[in-house]
Amino acid sequence: MFIDIHKMDKKSRDMLAYLNTNTKLTSATLADAFNQHYKTELDEALETLSFLENKSLVKVKTYNDETAIMIQVTHLGRTYEQELLEQEKGQKKKLWSYRFWNILTLILSGILTIAINLIMKWGFDI
Repeated sequence: MFIDIHKMDKKSRDMLAYLNTNTKLTSATLADAFNQHYKTELDEALETLSFLENKSLVKVKTYNDETAIMIQVTHLGRTYEQELLEQEKGQKKKLWSYRFWNILTLILSGILTIAINLIMKWGFDI
């Protein structure tokens, strides 16, 4: 079912260009792009999804009913969005871990400095 990109209509090629260059697709923008462009054109939707799959940009299960395709496309957007959220959470967790160790190091160095000062003070008084 793979169609040559040059055989696709201009609107489909424009939408593909948008999808290929937009690096921050969310479920809303991805679903909206497909819903607006392919509201009644199931064949065009299948061609575009096949092209994206051929380029290893998405994994596509092709169904005969339009609703399943739209759910699949929305799901792909949500999956991408979820990956971004997980990456962000991982970065925040690392940042807090680094902050924790920095604060702990500062506290321990402060305690050690006070202990050394007290030992030196008491050591000279004896």
